[in-house]
Amino acid sequence: MTPQTTHNAGFSLLELMVTVAIVGVLSSIAIPRYLNYKEKVYAANCLLLRRDIETQTQSYYFEHEAFTPDFIDSYQCPRGGVYTWSSSSIEVPEYGQVQCSLHHTSASQVQSDIPAGENLLDNSTFDSVNRNVKRWAPVPTGRINGWESNTGAIEIWRDGFLGYSSPNGGHIVELDGGRANDTISQSVQTEAGRVYEIKITARARRANSSDFSVGWGGDEVETFTPPTNEWKEYTVQVTGTGDPIDLSLSEIAGQSNGLGTLIDKVEVIATDTFE
Repeated sequence: MTPQTTHNAGFSLLELMVTVAIVGVLSSIAIPRYLNYKEKVYAANCLLLRRDIETQTQSYYFEHEAFTPDFIDSYQCPRGGVYTWSSSSIEVPEYGQVQCSLHHTSASQVQSDIPAGENLLDNSTFDSVNRNVKRWAPVPTGRINGWESNTGAIEIWRDGFLGYSSPNGGHIVELDGGRANDTISQSVQTEAGRVYEIKITARARRANSSDFSVGWGGDEVETFTPPTNEWKEYTVQVTGTGDPIDLSLSEIAGQSNGLGTLIDKVEVIATDTFE
């Protein structure tokens, strides 16, 4: 009788080590991003609660011509912060402001869950694209993490296409991909009064054809004319409102000729300054 050969269905030691290493790398990326997202949600919910308190208190003031702090006792910060009225609210109660000991301590100083120096944008280097870009491609925004476009697609270049090398070694955006007044944008959750620095690394394909403007909440805040012979980083300071704000990059009207701005990286950096 020929003995039966048994096969062990399982992983070898090497396969297990590789699997554990992959899981460890993914966890080191995913867990901090998840926790950061949770903190952003807590801060946003806290702001909504404080505004609700202010609205109810203002309504009471207009009806009874008297200030009452009672509404504040019915709410609690989702992160355990303590709500109080600012000193100015006692003097001018109809314009009072509720402060949170964790998210908002005064009109000029905020203890934020978002540390100074953190980039708030997703996919800043345009590398998170659900498509194999061999040279270049107009990629639908549904396949590009974080970004939107008024044309429904963003022209993505692979590093080195037409001799243009990305300083970050990743993808490049050609802003004039839709042969229209192209705009790409991303929504940013902001904190009231906090100053942010928008940083854009860009260069021109052709002189007098690759200007671009920076928009914040629908308002144009700056226009730049990048050089043709090198990448240059531009910085713009903007202020948050406590609500999500759209950051936008747009080509200049009259320059829609298929030779637009090349964009390598976009960041919105939280500072430690509050206005």
